[in-house]
Amino acid sequence: ETSSVASGSAAVKMQNIYVGVNLGFTKIGSVAPGFLTFGTPWVYAVSSVSKCDGGVYGGMSFSYKPDAITGMYKRTDSTGENSYIIAYLWNGSFTSKVGEKGNPTNDRTDEVRGIFGKVSATGDGKLVAKCEYSFSSTNSDWQRITVPLEYVEGAGEPTKMNIVISGGNFWDRSSLKENTTLYTDDVDFVYY
Repeated sequence: ETSSVASGSAAVKMQNIYVGVNLGFTKIGSVAPGFLTFGTPWVYAVSSVSKCDGGVYGGMSFSYKPDAITGMYKRTDSTGENSYIIAYLWNGSFTSKVGEKGNPTNDRTDEVRGIFGKVSATGDGKLVAKCEYSFSSTNSDWQRITVPLEYVEGAGEPTKMNIVISGGNFWDRSSLKENTTLYTDDVDFVYY
């Protein structure tokens, strides 16, 4: 996005959009999330929207210990849906199931919900630090948001990292609202 920036010449615009077919009398599809990540997105999509799901697995090699994540954010919609800033550091590997909502059957390594303990996971992985912050409005103004990372005592040193910045409800795909829009710029880790 070049017409609305906090600084420099460009920012990132994330917007939830309806993906599917509009037949006039009915729609077949669902709202797809707008988000950024260092990981790899996955999606399970079928005609029954209640069974659809998605998320992120993996990330990147990382051995530092930041204190917080900061950035400039702007919401320009009135959907009331929460946007999310999620960052996490870990070591080892987590294996958890992904796929159909309520009946996941495929193993995925280092999937965010397994790392956060939102679903059961196996392996030798340890969550070293995390943050999760949600907000629904910035009154259409750029706002600096800084979120501290919470470290887990005795978890060791990080070897991997991922960040997810999501325009809409990252954790619950069925709650996504069309046209939820988040702009972000100048995102950095902070070391005090």
